[in-house]
Amino acid sequence: MAGFQIRPRQALQYGLSFSIAAFLFYWLYRDVDMAEMFAKLGKANFGWVLLSMLLGAISHLSRGARWRLALAPLGYRVSVSRAFFAVMTGYLGNLLLPRAGELVRCVALDKNAGVPTEVSLGTVITERTFDFLVLLTLCLLTFWIEISRLEQILGDKIDLQTYQTQLDGLLAQSFWLVPLVVLLFLGLLFVVFKFKTLFFENKLAQKIRQFVKGLVAGLLSIRNLTWEQRLGYLFHTFVIWLMYFLMLYVLFFSLESTAHLGWDTCNLLIVMGGIGMIVPVQGGIGAYHFLTQITLMSYGISESDSKYFAFLAHSCQTLMVILMGTIAFVFLSMTKKKSL
Repeated sequence: MAGFQIRPRQALQYGLSFSIAAFLFYWLYRDVDMAEMFAKLGKANFGWVLLSMLLGAISHLSRGARWRLALAPLGYRVSVSRAFFAVMTGYLGNLLLPRAGELVRCVALDKNAGVPTEVSLGTVITERTFDFLVLLTLCLLTFWIEISRLEQILGDKIDLQTYQTQLDGLLAQSFWLVPLVVLLFLGLLFVVFKFKTLFFENKLAQKIRQFVKGLVAGLLSIRNLTWEQRLGYLFHTFVIWLMYFLMLYVLFFSLESTAHLGWDTCNLLIVMGGIGMIVPVQGGIGAYHFLTQITLMSYGISESDSKYFAFLAHSCQTLMVILMGTIAFVFLSMTKKKSL
């Protein structure tokens, strides 16, 4: 997409990220008989699988509608369809370039709807901060309710006392760096103010100021929402997370081995899976599968069935993103930029 370029250093980072994802997936499924797994998944009830994909699409549609609300106070009237397709283009970009999806969707909206990238990026950062607080709240509540099960999941895999000892030693050895960092910071301030004309009055500095100004406007846009828009913002946030829950919950019924699982299992899976998706690898590949597997095993699901379900849950949503993301990319490429 025009306006979005990858530098050699970024290409190296993305290549490394993909290699890590491939290794994690290989390590987790190295002992799995793929023919047996696909035969087992072939017997799944695909009505529930399709419903899960539909619920996932609804969550993304609601995300686009929420984004549209955040842009309204800034004077940008964007249709739900354009916002939704930009969101799906971003998710498609995330499968290729980890953590780049947010920028991709902002560039897509800029090219198709005329919303400056820095402005929409500010609203996206606010949106992601909001979602992080929701996820953090879910984590704290779920961990409090399921503390005994978490202890069972972790077992002796994490020795907190050992990590604490190592951290204390590292901090003690690094204490002398504090005054050095302070001196470097003061030196940097001196250089900046000594040559302020060079730093603040050239064209590059003006472009940076313009970018930061737009970014800040996007970040603070949520403060200027009307009460009706705020209720809409909260409503769509609720819908997004409800769909996350339901799209995983209905998938339980697609396999005989997981059909008996309940809402408590789903809650913990959302939290653990959410943590897996935060790992900076393409689509959470490997990390999501591993955390989903060990969580299901704590509920008595066999190792093989846990891996099968993790593969199914990740694959069906990834397939939905690929299909909808491709349609979105084609739509945005073929439609003319809307005049705002």
